Amino acid sequence: MAEAITLHPSAMICSSQAAQVDSHGTELSRTPATGPGRVFYVPQEAIHYGMLLEQVPFGTPVQVAVRRDALEQSGGWDLAMTSCDDIDSWMRVAEYGDALFINECLAYRTVWPGGYDQRIQVQQRLATNMLIKSRIYKRVSDRYRPALPTLTVLAQYLHLHWGLVALKQGQLGTALSLSRDGFLRCRPGNCCSKPSAAP
Repeated sequence: MAEAITLHPSAMICSSQAAQVDSHGTELSRTPATGPGRVFYVPQEAIHYGMLLEQVPFGTPVQVAVRRDALEQSGGWDLAMTSCDDIDSWMRVAEYGDALFINECLAYRTVWPGGYDQRIQVQQRLATNMLIKSRIYKRVSDRYRPALPTLTVLAQYLHLHWGLVALKQGQLGTALSLSRDGFLRCRPGNCCSKPSAAP
């Protein structure tokens, strides 16, 4: 990671692949590679567009390094947030420079049974997800704005996504409620519409 950062001095944030393991050390999953090659570079003006559409996934703090001066300029960690505070920080740090992705597993994190994140209600996770998306949306470069989906379409997608998460967790009532809200947000001209190709 140090070598990659040295070769790209304009990078303010760097992320690697990471493995998720259970409490016995058994690997459960691994974050996918981002882009081609061992090291993938993302220019600053493209970062927030990629974050908005889940194409630039920085991951958790265990796999991310940021420049100290960029972190300080961005205002540091938002202690008021109870989840997604890492994504909120990466979003603000990315305003100050480029990003690097190292397509190599350099870290792991343990998924503990009954961990805090697992106890957050699905509706709260949806609300936080929408808040983060709206903050990222405001930071998307003018170059990519013609290719953006509307916030209404994003909200529809997130309701459907978290509805499926609730269904997977066996929360049938929550799943139906969120999925219904997602479909009710559908309107002619925006339902399931896709953004045009970015320039």
